[in-house]
Amino acid sequence: KEERRGIRLATHARLGALGVIAIWVTVQNWDSGAAMVGYFLAILFVLALLGVAHWRLAESRFSRPWHKYSAVLLDICLLTFVLVVPNPFAAYALPPALLLH
Repeated sequence: KEERRGIRLATHARLGALGVIAIWVTVQNWDSGAAMVGYFLAILFVLALLGVAHWRLAESRFSRPWHKYSAVLLDICLLTFVLVVPNPFAAYALPPALLLH
């Protein structure tokens, strides 16, 4: 019960932080165009969706101990993708060595 409560609290904190980041990204990239802002907001939406899915799964009767590890793995995979794959809507192209620096 305490673990589920912790997951719920972490999800609420995650959604709050992602909301603040979404506002910040929108304001910072407003001049870059809708495609750039949409790309960043899509990534934030997927991160929020993964958090909510983990919380809902933890609250359901289908919850298993290994689900929390898979949720972390999915988060890491998404963040790795964002760091390694260049933004297709960026006006500049960073060299791969700089991306992984």
